[in-house]
Amino acid sequence: MEEDERKGFWKKVLKVVGIGTIAAGAFAILKPPATTIIRKTISDFIPGDPKPGTVLYRDLFTGYAEHSGIYVGGGERCIVELQRDEKTRHSIIRLVSPEEFVEHGVGMTGTIFVSARDGDAVGSQEVANVARSVLNEDLDSYSLIVNNCHMFAFSCLKAAESHEKFSVAKMQELTSSHWLHQEMTLDNLRNTARDVLGADSWLKWNWDGKAVPERVSRPEPA
Repeated sequence: MEEDERKGFWKKVLKVVGIGTIAAGAFAILKPPATTIIRKTISDFIPGDPKPGTVLYRDLFTGYAEHSGIYVGGGERCIVELQRDEKTRHSIIRLVSPEEFVEHGVGMTGTIFVSARDGDAVGSQEVANVARSVLNEDLDSYSLIVNNCHMFAFSCLKAAESHEKFSVAKMQELTSSHWLHQEMTLDNLRNTARDVLGADSWLKWNWDGKAVPERVSRPEPA
């Protein structure tokens, strides 16, 4: 990468997450991007669409971080996510389409992974209801320490598990305690999806219909 290109890349990174965010959260998100390559080449897809309450994520920053959300169904805009508003720089909970879910970030991919069990998507209507209940909420400043996407998805799972309403204060209390142990990462979210939803794997969603199922040639019967 040429020097000008390298500077341009990091300017985009800083614009998206901010210098303070990178400094505060680097220890929790950095990992070898080889894992992204491995995940993208896995050929397992769920049949059809996810179920309401399915946890979703996709890679960004060329595999050094991820963005997560909750699938709620109900039309073209079917994913609830927490994203930073470019104008206010606040965390906004919003309903987006799969295209919008994958369009933000630097070095992102169009691959969406979903919580799954026994080869199919697994979710919970209660998780979907919790996510929908806080649409358009403004949670103040976005950062990797408070008010980010993993914390939102994690808190939706925990609120559904305990049959409680979503609470911003509760989310920040839960996530702060996890951050003290360096646990508020995608791995923690995946583990929580395992405990709450029974997810045993993470499969790909063919949301744009571009994936072609692998065809196996079979010999003609004699």
